[in-house]
Amino acid sequence: MLNDKIIPLTFDRMFTNVFNSIDMLPILERFISDFLELPLEDVRGNLKLLSRDLTSEVNIERDKQVDLLLNINNEIINIEMNTTSVGHQRNYVYAHKIAGTTLERGDNSYSNILKTLQINFNNYKGGKRFISREYIKNEDNEITDKKFEIVQIYIEKVLDKSYNYQNKWEEQISKWCKLLISDNLTMLEEGSSGIMENEEVKDLSRKVEYLSKEPRMVTLYTALPHEEMIKNTLMNEAREQGMAEGMAEGQRQKTIEIV
Repeated sequence: MLNDKIIPLTFDRMFTNVFNSIDMLPILERFISDFLELPLEDVRGNLKLLSRDLTSEVNIERDKQVDLLLNINNEIINIEMNTTSVGHQRNYVYAHKIAGTTLERGDNSYSNILKTLQINFNNYKGGKRFISREYIKNEDNEITDKKFEIVQIYIEKVLDKSYNYQNKWEEQISKWCKLLISDNLTMLEEGSSGIMENEEVKDLSRKVEYLSKEPRMVTLYTALPHEEMIKNTLMNEAREQGMAEGMAEGQRQKTIEIV
């Protein structure tokens, strides 16, 4: 990349390669602290990176990988970076599958499934709110499973100067979104300085700068015209969605509603 231009973290390959590493754990701890509204000292040392592989038990289905999978005090957190709305159905399946795999082999008590939270960073227009929460509810609008939650974050809202954040928490999360959309080092460092320590800013900046010049990453990001990349992405996700809908059929008797 030229000058201080970088590949933004909204590019899912970039997002995964930056944050799915032990050296970025202190920064992830800060984000989880902000998102869960926990004191940083309660998160430090308790956050663990988990394998991204969701190995299928069905041979005809190819293995899947999530963008980021974490464990904080026996709560599972899946973070996904989405560039189109097509991936929503797939992400629902990922979330349910992640929750199911938290049950230890031989344990038939579903009450022992760990609390599972999926955070979707959506880098496209959609949703009336900056952040919305989804739960499994019944027809009486009662939450039937408090251990399962999906949070949708619409990144593009941070570019809308007329949008009013609902509270201080949303304002803090918006700072992380501005970091994610940064396309140059100056913007990245200025955004990072408001939410992390100087050494962490330097670590993040170095890693992003390095990966933005890494030949394979540059090829993935720039090889195809933008329109063609979107078209190919949509086609691939449509194929995955077809498989996902079949897997999700059993969940459709439950209603996932946005609060």
